[in-house]
Amino acid sequence: MDTDNLAVHSLVEQLKGYGHRHFSGTLEVQSAKGLIWRVHYLVGRFVWATGGSHRVRRWRRHLSQQGLQVDPTQVFLRESDRYDIWDYLILSVLFQRQVASRDQIVAVIQGVLLEVLFDLVQLASVHEMRYCHDHQGELSSAITVFATDPLIDRAAEEWQRWRNAGISDYSPNLAPFLKRPAQLQREAPASTYKTLVTVVDGRRSLREIAQWMQKDLLGLTQSLMAYYHRGLVGLEEVPDLRTPEFIAPHLPLASASIPEDSRLLVTCIDDSKHVCFMLEQIVTTAGYAFMAIREPIQVLPTLLKQKPDLILLDLMMPVINGYELCAQIRRIPEFQSIPIIILTGNDGFVDRLRTKITGATNFLSKSAGTERILAMIQKYLPAQIDADVSLQDVLLTIDPLLSVDHADDHTQDGTQDPPSVPAE
Repeated sequence: MDTDNLAVHSLVEQLKGYGHRHFSGTLEVQSAKGLIWRVHYLVGRFVWATGGSHRVRRWRRHLSQQGLQVDPTQVFLRESDRYDIWDYLILSVLFQRQVASRDQIVAVIQGVLLEVLFDLVQLASVHEMRYCHDHQGELSSAITVFATDPLIDRAAEEWQRWRNAGISDYSPNLAPFLKRPAQLQREAPASTYKTLVTVVDGRRSLREIAQWMQKDLLGLTQSLMAYYHRGLVGLEEVPDLRTPEFIAPHLPLASASIPEDSRLLVTCIDDSKHVCFMLEQIVTTAGYAFMAIREPIQVLPTLLKQKPDLILLDLMMPVINGYELCAQIRRIPEFQSIPIIILTGNDGFVDRLRTKITGATNFLSKSAGTERILAMIQKYLPAQIDADVSLQDVLLTIDPLLSVDHADDHTQDGTQDPPSVPAE
């Protein structure tokens, strides 16, 4: 990396710094041109990155590279505010439904991360970048995580090669087009002209052409630049593809015999929007009512007003931890017998013991699958679906977005499964 370029150096230090501080949440980067990227961290490691000028093109291209196709009519996202990470959630759905293997999904995530990091480095070299972070934007249920420094260094090295080739001013997201086809036909070899007429149409970016032709991106771009500097080929920005419209799921399994206002109410107390969203899918699809409380200060007044039938309580809450909050809830006469299930990233002996001491009914790992979560809820609440509807039917209607269990923390591809407990 060219450390003389202070803007690029500043970007790299920002990205690495959040990793070294074990940050969990979202780092938002905005360029002077108004482009926005969001980089998601979990305990200082990369989980996902999105945004920029070609969010959909990038996502579809990396899926295609792994031989994966997505039918929007078969994938369901419910809340509008989840569209900020729709691309990642769909990868989770593909993985959980076993449409894609873990290796395929990891390759997509790594490819997207490297591409976003390259774009950030390139733009930082010419535009001022602004940064802000959000602890609430945490993707707490991650498919895999990547150490930050190696990926950042790889992207910076790729940018340096791009710069050394004299094409630092040209983004690989630009689309080449023929400016003077007649002159090109006269001056270029017949085979080259035939290829250029086929692929250089102003609709495909340099990255898309390189993938289509199975060519090295840098080498392909250098070849085209020879024609660009002679005025035979032009480069222009190409718009992103339209964001897929994912249909909101129909919930047919809630029993018609249970009126809306008489359903048993499950309350989730968790400051993470992502966790609340996932649990809402599971709970409501199984026929229960759902309520999320994300601010600790609102917990007791809201519980007294709504009087839920079961509480899912996050262990790691800001200001007050789950054990202390559980003890406060138990002091209220109305809630001395209500089932309280602690949500935790660790299921060790100490946590089990402390769960009992503080009055919690049970505890549940955040990495538990849909079936285990639903089984835990139904252990303490009557089923809210018709008797002739099986548990498997319920599971098939849920987008299983929670993280999955793997035997080993470290994998052969250099990635890591997400940590259970944030490291201090």
